[in-house]
Amino acid sequence: MADLTTSWMGLRLKSPLVLAASPLALDPQATAQAVAAGAGAIAMPSLFEEQLSEEQMKAHRFLDNHADMNAEAGHFMPDTAVFGQGAAHHLAQMRALKQVVDVPLIASLNGTTPGGWTRYARQLADAGADALELNLYEVVTQTAETGAEVESRQLAVVAAVVAAVSIPVAVKLTPFYASLPAFVQRLEQVGARGVTLFNRFYEPSIDLDDLSVYRSLSSSTSSELPLRLHALAVLSGSSRLDMACSGGVHTGEDMARAVLCGGRLRKRKIKHVKLQFRAGTGTTFRG
Repeated sequence: MADLTTSWMGLRLKSPLVLAASPLALDPQATAQAVAAGAGAIAMPSLFEEQLSEEQMKAHRFLDNHADMNAEAGHFMPDTAVFGQGAAHHLAQMRALKQVVDVPLIASLNGTTPGGWTRYARQLADAGADALELNLYEVVTQTAETGAEVESRQLAVVAAVVAAVSIPVAVKLTPFYASLPAFVQRLEQVGARGVTLFNRFYEPSIDLDDLSVYRSLSSSTSSELPLRLHALAVLSGSSRLDMACSGGVHTGEDMARAVLCGGRLRKRKIKHVKLQFRAGTGTTFRG
């Protein structure tokens, strides 16, 4: 059997195949089976600060609206702990996974405030994450904010998180930067150790029957891979950061193509636990 060991931001992996964020990544039994089948690391679903804030606001609105209904009914009000507010549930899932797998666990974070980025980054690191991926998922809608300003703000976030934690930090990007090589170079300058290519966005669609707008996110297919291969090939020749390919990797051939273009990691979402991995190359083909 071919030697598939590789390194990712200083972490030693038995293979470059990573179980991507999915319901399976939160199931200790399924995750253990994926590792036994050859997964070299586990990528956790992102912790979204915006979602946590919304959940907390909903809980407070519920309690505030019912607090003065009847003094004798006060004991019917649930304790705030039952709402599972904050990151406690996510962190507990990470600790549970650490007990059943012996491969690196990659946490993912999407923040909305400078303090939130660093606070939750430290919590994820303290919970046992071996590496942290910053999910720069952002939809810019302000006409007064230039691309340069957006990039500067994101670089400041990365620099702050790198300073706040001792584990290696990667950045998950979108393909929509005016000059991706230049931005990646600046990420390296502020302390990032790797980049993940690319993020996937929810996209709007319209129901023509009732004219309602709904979110749409279809499953990944191999047709998404060429965009990522192009970016890997360009960046591997100009950056010292470790590259990970996320999206479009569904076969052993897809994975081999990503390796040949410069990727260190390939993230794959799977619907069942049985992994079929075919690759005729190791990880020496980093561009």
